[in-house]
Amino acid sequence: PSGTLREMLTVAGRTVRSLPLYRTAPLPLREPERVERMLREGVPAAFSSGSMARSLAASLPGMDFSGVTAFCIGRETGKAAREAGFRTVVAEEATLEGLAGKIRETLAAKGS
Repeated sequence: PSGTLREMLTVAGRTVRSLPLYRTAPLPLREPERVERMLREGVPAAFSSGSMARSLAASLPGMDFSGVTAFCIGRETGKAAREAGFRTVVAEEATLEGLAGKIRETLAAKGS
């Protein structure tokens, strides 16, 4: 099945109410100039959530992320990273092991 849990339950005739239990708040980068320099030099980013991608992009306003590779744990994280402007590589399995494997596989293929 595709779609969000909310969509699937609604289609099944269920009433859905959202109850936010937490809010993600970005932390400022300690060394934004260093992070920006590393990304511009080709160091890839790795994201295990969409909020991480959005937070990094917000922390470096004005940076063009189109040349930055972002390794993403899953489809939704990849979508958020693409929307923030990153070039994405998404793990086949949405686990930390899957993400680490995708990073190893991609960097090995590049000879890094």
